[in-house]
Amino acid sequence: MSAVLTTVIGPYGLAIPSGSVRELLAHTEPDSTDADRAMLLWRGQWVPMVDLRQAFGTVPGAVAVDIVVGEQEAADLAALVVDQVLGLRAVEPEHWQPMPRLGRILGMCDAVCVYPIADRLMFRLRPQADFAAIQG
Repeated sequence: MSAVLTTVIGPYGLAIPSGSVRELLAHTEPDSTDADRAMLLWRGQWVPMVDLRQAFGTVPGAVAVDIVVGEQEAADLAALVVDQVLGLRAVEPEHWQPMPRLGRILGMCDAVCVYPIADRLMFRLRPQADFAAIQG
């Protein structure tokens, strides 16, 4: 079984492997922009912000959460913006199926859960997600 942090993005869900989650933060506006990319100053490191609501083509809600994910090296970190965090869930490995061809999010997600979680289709974040691919 693997533990994932389940989140809400519009009508969708994103499951983030719990081992890659560094911190949950109340959403803030970017502290800076670097080459037209929003950046968050997190614990003394500049971290790129990725608004997954835009990537999934949903309308941003009034409330959002920033989730810092990745390795401790600044180059591997990202602050993901989602609508809501549902909590931790244990998911059996056989409940994940390969991703269908869904355009830009294919570079970010590697599987979809065969059972809805909180009545939502749940995509699983890749260990080495390509966030640059979804921002273009």
